[in-house]
Amino acid sequence: MTTRPAKRARSSTNPSDLQDLPIDLSKITKVVGSLPPSSVANLLSIAATAYPHIATLVQNEADRLAAAERTKVVDFDYLSKSAWRTLNVSYARMKDSHAYEMSGEASEDIEGCFSTIEEQCPENASFKTKANALETLRKIAKSICMSTGVIPREIRKDYHYGGSLVPLMLKIVDSLEEKEMEELRSWCDDKLVELQGIADDHCIFEDLGQVVDSFAVEDGIEDESSNCDEENSPEVDNNDDEESGGTEKAGNEPAVT
Repeated sequence: MTTRPAKRARSSTNPSDLQDLPIDLSKITKVVGSLPPSSVANLLSIAATAYPHIATLVQNEADRLAAAERTKVVDFDYLSKSAWRTLNVSYARMKDSHAYEMSGEASEDIEGCFSTIEEQCPENASFKTKANALETLRKIAKSICMSTGVIPREIRKDYHYGGSLVPLMLKIVDSLEEKEMEELRSWCDDKLVELQGIADDHCIFEDLGQVVDSFAVEDGIEDESSNCDEENSPEVDNNDDEESGGTEKAGNEPAVT
């Protein structure tokens, strides 16, 4: 007659149910390091809930990191230059058919710029970091609008009804305090409204008006978007700065404005 194996007792995370086990405290750091971050976070939450002094340590560390983040300034300008090169240089010498095949890779490069900004510009980032992030996103958006060729045309299709650029802008703007919004209001009236007009010509970034409206512009900005296709969208060729399209010029970096 075969006997059924005994059921193994379920492990409990309730501190009152835990029994003290012999632990080599000299190895505890290594043990913690072997755990996945989600497990560490879960165990730390349990410990902080059960023991007030641990909760205090956790809160103090969170406050310290937040204070350090508020004093740090991150410059994202290199990302706008990287995006401009992707749009105007990296694939410029390819045949159109080959460039078309590489458009997915180029699109991933552009989206990678947005991911980097989102990662390095958290909600508790300094005002200057957030302002730098918004300006860099504006420059990349303008480059997407104004660059010419197969790669920019295909990438624009990604932003007819979606893309992560505008949602990221909204996320950053929503984290601003009123006095910070006031400091950026002239930037919105000048450069962001200009971008909205250019984007409307290409029928992309259709929710950009929500970013503009967040700044509560006194006269308001009327959404004049019309139904149009990429082939009907004008391509503006202006070589004044990195935000416009153009061909590669050896040794010349695009100017930033």
